[in-house]
Amino acid sequence: MPWTNTSVRVNTSAISLAISTNQVNLNVAALFGSYWSANVTKTLTINSGVVIGSPSTSNHALYINPGLGGSFTLINYGSIQGAGGAANSGTGGPAIYARSAVTINNQGSIYGGGGGGGLGGTGGQGYYYYYYQCNCYECCNCWPCGKSTCCDCNTCCDTCQGTTYTSGGAGGAGGIGQGYGQSNTGGAGGAAGDTNAGTGGTGGTGGTFGNSGATGNTGANGNYTNGSAGTAGGLAGYYIVGNGNVTWSATGTRGGRVG
Repeated sequence: MPWTNTSVRVNTSAISLAISTNQVNLNVAALFGSYWSANVTKTLTINSGVVIGSPSTSNHALYINPGLGGSFTLINYGSIQGAGGAANSGTGGPAIYARSAVTINNQGSIYGGGGGGGLGGTGGQGYYYYYYQCNCYECCNCWPCGKSTCCDCNTCCDTCQGTTYTSGGAGGAGGIGQGYGQSNTGGAGGAAGDTNAGTGGTGGTGGTFGNSGATGNTGANGNYTNGSAGTAGGLAGYYIVGNGNVTWSATGTRGGRVG
């Protein structure tokens, strides 16, 4: 039975496990083995200072499997943490997925991962004029010279004005969200625009545990168009999925969405 780094107490009607070291992607049924489906009372305690986490937003930090026999209580004195969302609006990862009935006594913290910050907006377009000598064809009722009569053969008739349009700078990447094993970060600065165009907006800051990321900043205006808005930050992860299966005997500190 996989009881590494746990203390175990078993009698004929109950089994209690306690976790004393950090774990990732904890599968509760695997922890209890054949006792999971047995008609006995089961208790799992996460000791103080222990972190149960997931390094990936596609996985839950702690998974309470279906197929429970008897009853199950989770007592948390540590911290259960989802993964942080990726840059550019990544959604934070989930903490607990409850697919069987469970009583949770949360004396510690349970957090969905913070969402990633949004991408900064693109800078506005710019323009500038340039000048050149017109040829005879351009002189005959042709913009930009606007001459009403043609000049003599192969003779330049005037200096004409042209326009070049320039591109705004790209927006900066958003920061990553806070999650298991990582802190949130600020967004990167936007790139400079071409001549007379706007600089891209700074990316949004990644969210802290249980919070969405910040929206990316709007790009600066150019002298032709305004900068575009940044994208919204990513959503915070769920601190609990399957909340309908949960009885909260103590809520403790929780952050994130409920599913």
